[in-house]
Amino acid sequence: MKITKKGIKGFIKGGIAWNKEKKLSKETCLKMKGRVPWNKGKPNPELSKRQIENNVAKRPEVREKMSKARLGVRPWNWNGGGSRNRKYTKLQWRKFAKEIYKRDDWTCFDCGKKGGTLNAHHLKPWSRYPQLAFDEMNIITLCLKCHASRHYQKKSNRFCKVEEVMQ
Repeated sequence: MKITKKGIKGFIKGGIAWNKEKKLSKETCLKMKGRVPWNKGKPNPELSKRQIENNVAKRPEVREKMSKARLGVRPWNWNGGGSRNRKYTKLQWRKFAKEIYKRDDWTCFDCGKKGGTLNAHHLKPWSRYPQLAFDEMNIITLCLKCHASRHYQKKSNRFCKVEEVMQ
């Protein structure tokens, strides 16, 4: 509690509420008897639920019409959700990446840092070379920082030769 010269001040978490032990006087109770409830004359919540159920936008034919109206020309670089083209599951990839980490002794190829957050990096990207997605000679272990720097290099240096790396 914060006690000042003027008395107790402000709200204190876990403290007792100011009106905890107080009871309303008979006079106050009589005053409250004549009051109109706050929701008197307001619409019935059940009626509102029925209105929601009968909503035009909920009808299947209307929803289909609305979804067709939202469809437009797709951007030039949209490929229909590229993840559907993958021939492997996340679980398969995780197992494979773990094998790569073990092969490289859990060490970053670029900086030599051991452990931490590691990434299995494709030397030739699997989006361009899907046949090399699970090729051990195409993948190296990189730490998070080195992996980011590999992806943001200049375009001319970006893809190095697999033979150079694996020597």
